[in-house]
Amino acid sequence: MKPRHNIYIDEETSAELEALAADIMGMEDALFFPTCTMANQAALMLRCPPGAYVLADRTAHLCGVEGSSTAGIAGAPVLGLDGVRGHLTPQQVSATLDQPRQETQMPIGLVWLENTHNVAGGTVMPTEDFAAVIGIAGSRSVPVHVDGARIWNAAAFHGVSPAKLVAGADSVAFSLNKVLAAPLGAMLVGSRAFVADALRVRNMLGGGWRPAGILAAAGVVALKERQARVADDHRRAARLADALIGLGWLRIDRERVQTNIVVAHPDGFPGSAPGLIAALRERGVLVTPHGTGNIRMVLHGDIDDDAIEAAVEIFRGLQ
Repeated sequence: MKPRHNIYIDEETSAELEALAADIMGMEDALFFPTCTMANQAALMLRCPPGAYVLADRTAHLCGVEGSSTAGIAGAPVLGLDGVRGHLTPQQVSATLDQPRQETQMPIGLVWLENTHNVAGGTVMPTEDFAAVIGIAGSRSVPVHVDGARIWNAAAFHGVSPAKLVAGADSVAFSLNKVLAAPLGAMLVGSRAFVADALRVRNMLGGGWRPAGILAAAGVVALKERQARVADDHRRAARLADALIGLGWLRIDRERVQTNIVVAHPDGFPGSAPGLIAALRERGVLVTPHGTGNIRMVLHGDIDDDAIEAAVEIFRGLQ
């Protein structure tokens, strides 16, 4: 892949990153973005025509943290459904796309899948459901975009390559910083024509960043060297969840702990979740609030086995 601009030497590093990302995802081309939110919004603006719905789970990142961008920048209304652990089912997609619509009603312009699903606790979409949704949407000429900010977690969970996991999708966005521990950045991947259009949209959104080579270099390292350790995050998250369940005063839906996220609800702790968050912070354990009365813990490359055991002991000392 040749650099998209000839003015800046560091564009060669960005081009290397983009070629590597496209190859890993099994698609034609890729574009380097500052954030996954911007990459997702660019895809939304290009994939979903004005006056059409984007079909998504109602708790998708698209509707929550990115909701103001979805409404205010992309101007795309979301038709939200209650998926299973954050994931649309083939039956839901088929029924919604086939629902008779009058000429004055808005059509479905885009199907949006998030894998893994953040709000649901890092849950993974079943591969058979993904393939079925791709087939259903394709047969009705509706494109599919994958918000794969944490696609590496889903790939590690299933033990397959990211390319196999997104096969058939029209585009995918993924983060470089969340799972792969680069300082920042995201990639938007798709066909050459789609990425050429995305370059225009990225610049329109203020993402024509230069120089970006030093950040692209970190992305190259992340893609080449950080994928193999993702499964360790999952193992440590399972260890953390099991240990905290054993304490008896934290409620955790163990079936949702599939990847690197653990969501817990404190029963009877003074001050409930805010009190627990403050108590943990005083002892050097940082967690975040999540939903109503929950705390959220995310495993990443800077947390090793010793850190998990230390955190468990700190939780145990709060009883």
